[in-house]
Amino acid sequence: MATGGKIFIKPPPTSSENGKINYIGYPTPLFNHSVIGGFPDTAEYAVVLGSAIRLLQYRINKYLHEDEDVELAQSAQKELGIIVSMYSQELQRLTGQPMAQQQGEQV
Repeated sequence: MATGGKIFIKPPPTSSENGKINYIGYPTPLFNHSVIGGFPDTAEYAVVLGSAIRLLQYRINKYLHEDEDVELAQSAQKELGIIVSMYSQELQRLTGQPMAQQQGEQV
């Protein structure tokens, strides 16, 4: 837990134990950047596909709850199924292991 610029380990270690903190920095690409620093070039396509999935999920939610447009939501849902399938294939390519079926993926 971090409080006021200090990190506390819970439960507190005893005098015979060592505390260990691991930190993972997440890249923060800007919209005008063409690469993600500190991230493998071979995985950037997966980032783009993951972003497309989140955008389509946002749009589906907006179509249904704000615009109340079921037809547009259904169209976006079909696109989402295609993108999720592409994303799963890309993750499989990167990891060499088949991915479990994701929510929203069409079979």
